[in-house]
Amino acid sequence: MDNVCFVPCATWIKRGICKQKPDKVELTKEDLAQIIEETRGKLKDVQMEQNMDDGDEDGDEDGGNDANEEVQDTVKTQGGDVYDMEHYDDEEDEGDQNVLALGQMAEFASNTDDPYVTQADADGSDSEAEDLEVKPDENLIVTGLVDGDASTLVFHVFNEDEGSMYVHHDILLSSFPICVEWLNYDPEQATPGNLVAVGSMSPVIEVWDVDVINCFEPAFKLGKKGKKKSKLGLGHTDAVLSLAWNRHVGHVMASGSADHSVLLWDLETRKKASALQCKEKVQTVSWHPAEMDRLLSADCAGDLRVWECRSEQSKRWRLSGEVECAAWDHFSPTGALACTDDGQLHYVDTRADKKPLWSVQAHEDSCSCLALSPEVPGCLVTVSADKTLKVWDVSSGRPPAPVVSRPMKLGALHCVAFCPDLPWMLCVGGDNKENSFQLWDVRQSAEVRQQFGGRPLRRVLPEPDEGLPAADGPGAVTAAMETDSTVEQLSGMSLSASAGPSGAGPLRTAAGKKLKKRHKARGAGK
Repeated sequence: MDNVCFVPCATWIKRGICKQKPDKVELTKEDLAQIIEETRGKLKDVQMEQNMDDGDEDGDEDGGNDANEEVQDTVKTQGGDVYDMEHYDDEEDEGDQNVLALGQMAEFASNTDDPYVTQADADGSDSEAEDLEVKPDENLIVTGLVDGDASTLVFHVFNEDEGSMYVHHDILLSSFPICVEWLNYDPEQATPGNLVAVGSMSPVIEVWDVDVINCFEPAFKLGKKGKKKSKLGLGHTDAVLSLAWNRHVGHVMASGSADHSVLLWDLETRKKASALQCKEKVQTVSWHPAEMDRLLSADCAGDLRVWECRSEQSKRWRLSGEVECAAWDHFSPTGALACTDDGQLHYVDTRADKKPLWSVQAHEDSCSCLALSPEVPGCLVTVSADKTLKVWDVSSGRPPAPVVSRPMKLGALHCVAFCPDLPWMLCVGGDNKENSFQLWDVRQSAEVRQQFGGRPLRRVLPEPDEGLPAADGPGAVTAAMETDSTVEQLSGMSLSASAGPSGAGPLRTAAGKKLKKRHKARGAGK
């Protein structure tokens, strides 16, 4: 695991959504004592289970008493204060460190409170507060990161004007992250929220508040983890592989799992609303861009399904291999795209039966993810385990040829996502230990500029608070508002001018170094 470092999932957050000055969790000694007590209890339970297992194997029925005796001895030695809070700030010898090392993770609310900061800032302000500020013209990128045996949710800030990207903050996760989904809905407040849901190897979905940093627990969880049969009806029973938030019905989210099911969640009550059964592990789920109750799902059996959620009926297409990723063609409301582990790219017309409209051999190895530009009609990007990214034009209705193929130098590629505010900017995650995450501006490619430069940009996905399009039928999606011409946006940019915002070189290096420092500082508290 020491040589493992990759980004399995990523998503963007629109500009102006995040708080400019996020809230910060400040731990008091009492809070820290409570966390230590809860964690100590969990560790004691684990130790007792291990001792009981060892006792069963060795025939020793008293194997589980050592942990209790050790805790009791500690309490007697310290006069009942097992945490020794009276001497909390005293320095300890290396041989007598707190096994949980949570004290090292506590931070001062301001540099003025930190006894080790002896020199004030030149302007008299707290520079840390400025570092945490998210400006209205900046995007946040949320990525799952697996670095060795540490699993982390990392929040990057991207500023297009400055051509900069850096790590804003990160959250240590308890389980390997597989998928991440942004939610503009918070059941705790009347105003729109700013949350991210994380699916992992655990059957429990964690939902974190983006505007709160240094938090140890998610805002809330969906499902419960347990082996008892009584808990099986409360959520998934295996890893959560895919998530999709319903933009039109904000309190609804779908999740696909390795337990062969798709669950629909009511975020208001935080309970499962209904379940849809599939034949194999559900790799991807996606809500229709205009129809609130139509859901796309795909599984490892090669089945692509369109569900009518109210009736729980579905229409099915069998593809060539295990479906890795699928998405609606939001420029054509009856079309859907899917990529499979045999490297093929498929386009399905949901009005037709049985067979895809077309299929092409897109990659030499598994095609792991795809993304359609939010505003550039027909601009599709696929990434693969063959370490290449390809751009396609899927607007003609015929099997396409790749517009450009680009080796990203990120190792095997796992995820790709377009920026919602910049339809030519995307992020890519791979498994290169030295460099596993990168931004790329498709305007760098002369072939892309030539292919898409004459098309008007079209915003077809409504904002979360806009609701459904007013018109009915296919025209409700395709009759989108024209904004600016891609002739100006794409062709008007030279290769040299786009080098800054692309995220190449120093942007990735700076972020990587900051992450490694954070992981080393928190290593004792994993």
